[in-house]
Amino acid sequence: ALSEIQRVLKPGGRVVVAHSDARENIHDGHTAAGGAVAKDVLPCKKGMFSLMRAAGFSEARVDETSDSYLAFGMKPKQV
Repeated sequence: ALSEIQRVLKPGGRVVVAHSDARENIHDGHTAAGGAVAKDVLPCKKGMFSLMRAAGFSEARVDETSDSYLAFGMKPKQV
């Protein structure tokens, strides 16, 4: 999904993944909901950073705390 987001963004465009809860709580909620989101998980900080960089985002940053998850990336201005 990140590669497709990067593809359709204009140069300098940004992607943000933000949750106002801890990653583990998001996982628990998805599992409890079942269905289409039952196996959806947010990668750990290092994993998300690697995915963002592999998709071609520059200035990738991931912050994870006990009550939030934030990942940010920018498509390079010169592609």
